[in-house]
Amino acid sequence: MEQVLGNVDNKLTVEQNTQLISKPEEPEIKDLVAELKKEKAPGLDGMTGEALHSLGEAAESDVQAMIWSFWDTGRTGVGEKIQTTDNFCKT
Repeated sequence: MEQVLGNVDNKLTVEQNTQLISKPEEPEIKDLVAELKKEKAPGLDGMTGEALHSLGEAAESDVQAMIWSFWDTGRTGVGEKIQTTDNFCKT
């Protein structure tokens, strides 16, 4: 992998890369959930934007905790390891 990536030009600034690999903050998560299309399911669980919106504030902390858990551990909280590209954006 290093051999392949060594031949790819850097297109991001250090600041852009830092922003991409930094842990998402609460306002960013809230905004992203609010922008989900009603009929679309962004993940394998089939949970649509409409379902998340209908849960309201009661589920906001759960969604945030799940995202942060995935960010920190690569797990959704359900216990199944998910394949990630956690080194993809790192320089």
